[in-house]
Amino acid sequence: MINTNALKKIKNAQKQKYNPKSKFNNRPLFYFEYKFISYKNRDKFLIKDVLNFLKWVNGLKNKLGNTTHTVYLNLSKAIPVDNLTITFLEYVCYYVITNLGFKLFVNFSFDKRVAMLTSKDTLLKNLTNLTLNMQKYKLAFEKQYKIYMLSEEVYKRGFDSKNINIDVAFHGKLNQEIYQYLGNHTSLNVVQSLDLSETITELVENAIEHAKTDCFLTIYSPDDDVQASSSDKKYHVLDVSLFNISDKYMGDDILEKLETDDIEGDLKPVFQHVVDAYKKHSLKFNEKYDRESFGILAAMQYNVTGRFGVQNDGGTGIPKMIMSLQKSSYLDGCYLISGHKGFHLIEKYLDEDENGYVGMNTSNYANQIPDDKTLLRLNTEFPGTAYHLSFVFEKENIK
Repeated sequence: MINTNALKKIKNAQKQKYNPKSKFNNRPLFYFEYKFISYKNRDKFLIKDVLNFLKWVNGLKNKLGNTTHTVYLNLSKAIPVDNLTITFLEYVCYYVITNLGFKLFVNFSFDKRVAMLTSKDTLLKNLTNLTLNMQKYKLAFEKQYKIYMLSEEVYKRGFDSKNINIDVAFHGKLNQEIYQYLGNHTSLNVVQSLDLSETITELVENAIEHAKTDCFLTIYSPDDDVQASSSDKKYHVLDVSLFNISDKYMGDDILEKLETDDIEGDLKPVFQHVVDAYKKHSLKFNEKYDRESFGILAAMQYNVTGRFGVQNDGGTGIPKMIMSLQKSSYLDGCYLISGHKGFHLIEKYLDEDENGYVGMNTSNYANQIPDDKTLLRLNTEFPGTAYHLSFVFEKENIK
C-alpha cells in the first residue's frame, strides 16, 4: 500500500459538524457539503477545494475513530480548473479509502473541454458505482507504478522512491520513455519533445531525491486539434501534472542551508549569491511573499541545490527548462505550489539577469522581490510540491 501518512496533518482549525443526511447499507452516509465558486453559471473547483475536502474527511475520522462509514463527495457538474486538481483528488480519494478506512463514492461529470481529463480518463470513474468496489479503485491507482497508459491520450506513472536510484541510468531510461510517448502520441517536434522530456525527468528526480517520497505524473495529449474561431489555424494541446506528497517542502533545504552555511565546493559562490539576495529580500517580506516563498524561488535557480556538503554540480533550473517550451508555444499555463506558497511561471518574468538568476520580475533577482502577478498563496498548505504545465502549440510550427 502507498504511504499516504503526510495527508494526516491537514486538519480543520475550527470544530466541524458532521450530520449524515441518509443511510447506505443501514449505516450513516456522510455528505461533503461545500459551496464551490460559480463561473459562467457553473461551479468550479480548485486545489484549495480538494484541500478543504481533505480537512473535512480528516476531521470526520477524528470524530468517528475506527468505525467504518461511507463518505459521499458530490461534485455534481463542478468544473475542475486543471488536471493537477483532478490527479491530486485521485490521490486524496486513495488516502480516504486505504488510510482512513472509509467507503467512498464520488458524483462528478467532467465535460469534454480543451486540455481537460474527461470522466472516462480519470481513475475517479471507479468510485461512481454505488456498490462501492473499493478494491477496483485501489488496484487502478497502484497500477500507476508500472509503465501505464490509460489510453493513447493519457500517460500515468507513479514513482516508488524507495526502489529508485537517481543516477545516469535512471535519467536516461525515463527521459527516453517520455520522449517516445511524446513522439508517438503528440504533435510536438523533436526539439520540443526533447525539451519537455528533459524537463519532466528533472522534476521527477527532484521530487524523489529531495523530498524522499513517491511522485505521480500525468501527461494528457488529446487527439483532437483545437480549431481557431477566427482563422483556419489549428492547435495541439498538451497538459502535464506532477506532484509529490511529503512533510518536506520545495525550499526547506535551501532555507536550512541559509542558517547553517553548509556548502563547500565549486557551487559555494553560487549559493553566496542566494545568501546576499536573502538579506535584501527579507527586508521586503509581506503576506504573499515571505521566507517560504524565497526558499522556493531559490530552489528553482540554475545550479542552486538543496544538497548539503561539498557540491560541484547542480540542477538545470526550472525556469530555464520551462521557458524554452513557452517560447515555442502559442499559449501556456504553468505554475507550481509547495506548502502555503507557489509561483505562476509567466514567460515575461522568467528572463535571467546578468548572473543567470531568475527573479520573477524585471530580471533583477538580487535586489528586487518577485512581481505580485507571479505569486501564489494557499490558506491551507499543500502537503508537498506540485507542478502544472499546460501548453498550446500552433500546428503550423510543429512537425
